[in-house]
Amino acid sequence: MSSLSDPAVQAVLRHHGQRSPGTPMRAVVSKAAALGFDVVPPREGSSATYLRLVSTTPSGRDVTLHVDGAKLTSNATGDRAFAAALPGAVETTVDVQSPSPGPTRCRSSSRSPTTRVTGQPRRLLPSP
Repeated sequence: MSSLSDPAVQAVLRHHGQRSPGTPMRAVVSKAAALGFDVVPPREGSSATYLRLVSTTPSGRDVTLHVDGAKLTSNATGDRAFAAALPGAVETTVDVQSPSPGPTRCRSSSRSPTTRVTGQPRRLLPSP
């Protein structure tokens, strides 16, 4: 898997940093990597501008989150109920989004979302 030092990961982080200077995306990705998530860039040649954060639960199930300059998203059917229950989560017809705090916030949220991968809460978004 990829890491923070991967040039493709750095290119996505630079893109969002230039587009939205106050985005907490780099901090979210760094925190996720420190918690054991693999940071995966879009496929080569793709026009996607998000990163995937991938972790494996003790039972062997992969958990994938998508992060861009404005939000952290879970679109796996098995994760939707948990993700929707997080403070500030916004459920859409295709995914559950947790808006990032700060100037790039796409929806109002007063708390930072967390995710459970190994049964313990893991704070990914910095507190506002």
